[in-house]
Formats: sequence, structure tokens, C-alpha cells
Amino acid sequence: ARPEPLALEILAGALPDHDVRILDLRVDERPEALRVDLAAFQPQLVGLTGYTIDVPSAQAIIKEVKATNPEIRVVVGGHHASLQPEDYDSADVDFVVVGEGEVTLAELVRALESGADWRGIKGLIWREDGRQVFAGPRPPLTKLDQSPVPNRTTTERYRDQYWLRFW
Repeated sequence: ARPEPLALEILAGALPDHDVRILDLRVDERPEALRVDLAAFQPQLVGLTGYTIDVPSAQAIIKEVKATNPEIRVVVGGHHASLQPEDYDSADVDFVVVGEGEVTLAELVRALESGADWRGIKGLIWREDGRQVFAGPRPPLTKLDQSPVPNRTTTERYRDQYWLRFW
């Protein structure tokens, strides 16, 4: 099975006024894929997600992003990052989103754009004085209609590569 990265598509949907791209490295296995996409897109923020088994790969990707351009902000989220944020306690990781990221990420992007202080954003971890600081938990979304509509255009180039056994 290789399902679409629905959580990332939902996060993209939370940023409707931004140019969001998803590079699905589960599908695009070219060794140069990340470097090529970073050079072409020149993002200001790169987000990663993954499960526990993906932590070493995510850490390598983070290092490659920062080696390509140290000015790119890196944010990590997902199940593992929420449960074990200390696995991303690194100078190369600017932010960790704990819990559902739809609102947290949108607030972070707005703060970074406007130059506002992001330190009070619930659900956000950042590094300060060499350690992780947590703004506190964000209440979970209680109604599905509060979640943004997934932006599936961000994975259009991979559509034929997503499948489940019964599809």
C-alpha cells in the first residue's frame, strides 16, 4: 500500500494563499530529487512528516535542506514528532508541531510572514538557548468540518503511484 499523503494535503489546504508543493520521496526515489526541487522551488519553509521508522531518513533530509540553504526554516510534524519531539532536538530543526497541525502551521506561516512573534503559538516547539521550548498543547479539532479541504493538486504528479490493495 502507498496511500496519498492526506495529512500533508490537508496542511497544504490550510495555506490557500501560498505556493505549497509536496515532494513525495516515497515515490520519487531519485537521489537528486530533494536537491533539484529545492533549487527549482526555493522555499522559505520546508515541512516533513513521518512515522517512527522514518526518523533517520527525516533527519538526513533535514541536514540536506540546511546544507542546501541554511536560511530555509524547517518544521517537523506528524505522529512521531508529536510523541517524541526530542528526536528532532537539533539546531537544524526550527520548529516541531505537536498534535494536529492545520491551525498551528497556518498560524506559524502567518507569524513568519509578518514578522510577528510565534513563541505563543499553541502546539509549537522551537529551540531556544540550545533546548526545546513548548508553547503548550493545542486543543484538538472536534469537528471534521473545521479541517481544511485537502489540496490534492500538490500531489497531482504522483496520483498514479498511490494505491491500496483493494484499489
